[in-house]
Amino acid sequence: LKCIKRTLPEIASVIVLLALHLCLFTMIGMLLFTKSDDVKQNGEWELHFRGLLQSLTSMLVLLTTANN
Repeated sequence: LKCIKRTLPEIASVIVLLALHLCLFTMIGMLLFTKSDDVKQNGEWELHFRGLLQSLTSMLVLLTTANN
């Protein structure tokens, strides 16, 4: 029980760093794959980067390799 109590702050810091990286790369993806005027170039935007929640979900799936 004492060992678990000592490792919880380290696990929390790893989770915070993972969340920061996930948010950072979500923002980068949203900047790279913005909606353009050409309908043919909107494939990635339509599928993965339409909104912030959809972008975060897509990046989390990519991170965990839980592809359907």
